[in-house]
Amino acid sequence: MQTVPDIDSKFYAATQVMDEARHVEAYSRLLHEKFELAYPITHGLSALLEQGLSDSRWDMTYLTMQILIEGLALAAFQRIRDQSKNTLAAAVNAYVMQDEARHVAFGRIALRDYYPQLSDAERSEREEFVVDACWHMRDRFNQLEVWQRLGLPIEECLDIVDRSEAMKLFRSRIFSRIVPTVRDIGLWGQTRAGGFRGHGRDRVRRCRCRRPARQRRACGRRVRRPLAAARRLAGVTLAFLLARGA
Repeated sequence: MQTVPDIDSKFYAATQVMDEARHVEAYSRLLHEKFELAYPITHGLSALLEQGLSDSRWDMTYLTMQILIEGLALAAFQRIRDQSKNTLAAAVNAYVMQDEARHVAFGRIALRDYYPQLSDAERSEREEFVVDACWHMRDRFNQLEVWQRLGLPIEECLDIVDRSEAMKLFRSRIFSRIVPTVRDIGLWGQTRAGGFRGHGRDRVRRCRCRRPARQRRACGRRVRRPLAAARRLAGVTLAFLLARGA
């Protein structure tokens, strides 16, 4: 909230903080009270978070969180929602996906307006960052920790998972969500596009934002509604503080 350049972005960031607080509470209770099992964050994801959040440039934080990690989250939550045999886990992830989709939409709108103002060198730096980050995320769900916990042959399990149809489908979902957004915000140079071919193969080349204009406008409205609510909340808070001061 402190690094974004305008007051509207700060208001929206405040609403996202509230969303993420709900998510943390919901997942904490689901994992510890219902499943009684939680694994630590993986090294690759931890490194990506640290890199994005420690960068002083607001757009790099947005690119990391709103576009890449939220895009990864949408694919992961969709997988659980669609395939889980636990109805509570499926329902929790379905609700969280609604918030995450709004977060991605806001990042998309903010960066799409900002990146055309950058120099070629600055955009190139961000394109390289996106490709490197996607290679980190590609192996995010190989379930290494599970095989270690069960005492199974790790290399053999990783090879089976890597070649499985379920993993191929999951990776295609990740990049079918991320690639159209990366194109839309202007970080899809020909050199960088080649860096994605090892991720989703031909599917990456076919990824486009095919949504009709009315759906894109509806997406914008979903972003503006919480922003308007944040403005009202800020106004009420300010009035309350002024009344107390008076």
